[in-house]
Amino acid sequence: MSDEKNIAREVLGVLSGNIATLLIGFITSVIISRMLGPELKGTYTTLLVIPGILSSFVMLGSRNSIIFHVGSKIYNNQQVISAVIFLFIISCFIGIILFLTSYWFFTSKNYGSLIIQIILCYIPIKLGIAYSGSIFLANLKFKKANQLKWMTAFLTLLSVIIFVLILKWSIIGTFISLLMATFIVLVYALYHISREFEIKIQFDKKVISKIVRLGLINAIALVVIQLNFRVDILIMNYLSTEKEIGYYSVGVSIAEKLWQLPFAVGVVLTSRSASSQNAEELEKDVSQLLRVTFLIILIAAIFLYFLAPYLIPLFFGKAFYQSIFVVQTILPGVLFFVIVRILSSSLAGLGKTYLILFIFIPALLINILLNIIWIPEFGGIGAAWATNISYILGATALLIVYAKQTNISLMKFFSFERDDLKILQRTKKLRK
Repeated sequence: MSDEKNIAREVLGVLSGNIATLLIGFITSVIISRMLGPELKGTYTTLLVIPGILSSFVMLGSRNSIIFHVGSKIYNNQQVISAVIFLFIISCFIGIILFLTSYWFFTSKNYGSLIIQIILCYIPIKLGIAYSGSIFLANLKFKKANQLKWMTAFLTLLSVIIFVLILKWSIIGTFISLLMATFIVLVYALYHISREFEIKIQFDKKVISKIVRLGLINAIALVVIQLNFRVDILIMNYLSTEKEIGYYSVGVSIAEKLWQLPFAVGVVLTSRSASSQNAEELEKDVSQLLRVTFLIILIAAIFLYFLAPYLIPLFFGKAFYQSIFVVQTILPGVLFFVIVRILSSSLAGLGKTYLILFIFIPALLINILLNIIWIPEFGGIGAAWATNISYILGATALLIVYAKQTNISLMKFFSFERDDLKILQRTKKLRK
């Protein structure tokens, strides 16, 4: 089987899992939004923002570092898994401390001790699943990594139906649902890792330090990107209302569904870039996948722009009518961020994540400044425009840097070729 066919199969495999996760997650979001309403939905979103941002940092960037070291055959699975066990313990401790600190300083409201306790339990479970997924991806086991995602989505939906829809436990039920679902998935992941890989717990300072050394750069880069995603929610927590956050979170979550294809491509490219011995072939695949993906998402974004006024009231109810304008406003930024999703994954696999920092720290500062200026007057729409500018500037800069790093002409990324149609044909055949 050719390498091109392998990549098409891997992307399709990850994408199919992402689509299943997307559809299940969408149903879950509809139920939660309808049962909680805009204000409590805003509270739910706000409380999950901090663990989402922290998880990228407290893992010390080890996800991409693990993929790089295993894919490059620098260390074997036994050495890496032993290191992961110690990193997991350290990450849990740091994560809990940072969450409590962040909650104290960055939230302006008291959300109750029970919810905070649930989130404190959720943090180590989330980290455990993330580490498990890294081990699977490092060994090109995309199917197993996919299972962790769609199982989490499915079990969360099942729990939400029980605790939120039937028992009507409101926002407490949503957090309990998330905790139960992720715990079951973590047990499943650990069971398969123990069966597929020999695990011997041993402290190897050299392996841990090398993973962390490369990982720290990844960690900072991931936090910067995550902040670009969610800093608007943190700022809105101070400068706007919970209801406005509810409108904004629903609109953003719908628009970001378009990232499923580029995310699937990115997952494959991270692992492929780490293990590839043919730089020329890899560069060809990256540019081709970027061209095809950007075109597909552009078409999807146009459709979503015109369908949003009908879809949101239909699924989420008239209470979330304001989310329509958020979707329509933020689509340009979401489209351009496709470039970041794909190229940053390739750079991570090549061990050059540090380049992302030079680009997205300025983009983040611009995002924060514009949010502070525009949110008080324009609410969620102002946050959406701040996101657009940050994403577009960051994507453009990353494209230029990547082209220089790989000696690829900028025009090549947007000059469609006859071979581009072949990847769609291969995907169609594989899908059948």
